[in-house]
Amino acid sequence: ETHYAHCKTLGDSLLATVNLSEGGLVLIGALVGGTMGFFAFCRLRKLPALQLIDVIMPGVFIGVGFGRLGCLLNGCCYGDPCDLPWAIQFPKGSVPWLDLVNRGVLTPADPWTMPLHPTQIYSSIDGFMLGTILWNLYPLRARSGQLLGMACVMYACTRFLIEMIRDDTKTYSYWGLSLTISQWYSMGLFVSGTVLLVWLHFRGDRATPKFESPPVATGGL
Repeated sequence: ETHYAHCKTLGDSLLATVNLSEGGLVLIGALVGGTMGFFAFCRLRKLPALQLIDVIMPGVFIGVGFGRLGCLLNGCCYGDPCDLPWAIQFPKGSVPWLDLVNRGVLTPADPWTMPLHPTQIYSSIDGFMLGTILWNLYPLRARSGQLLGMACVMYACTRFLIEMIRDDTKTYSYWGLSLTISQWYSMGLFVSGTVLLVWLHFRGDRATPKFESPPVATGGL
């Protein structure tokens, strides 16, 4: 919300959305935008998009797992206060400390944040877990594109739950409900993934078998 506070026109909002020097891009938006770009590329090059995306999806979430470790090092995407043994604190001057001072939760004299949920680590584990699950589901898929649908459904569920213990986005509400923008995205992803799986079940192409025997030559010399 603060990222768009200075925007007065639609053009200003679009520029703020892609202004990498000031942020404005988040993982769930990158997944949606990247998927759209992937399908556009495959259509342009006449490539079998649904077959290719099944190969790609496990690696996407392994990348998410590593990327969330970067969130931990940066300090963004931090969690709610907690008293669990694995809670983490961030030092003065860090992203969480500055945000909490601006919100009046901490004072400038506080050297550390209070213990917080390490939601970055939760999200990293989630990424590695989903990547592993999708990797093992690959040979079991019946229709090309099913891994994309499964990924949408599973990630939507885990992201929605993790958002419940993230503190960096709870100061904002959208459309009159106390849901974060990522939770709204998650609900959209869940519905989209479910619709895709149903469509693939009835109309999708069969997945290429993992192992296919070469044709046997017939006929005499």
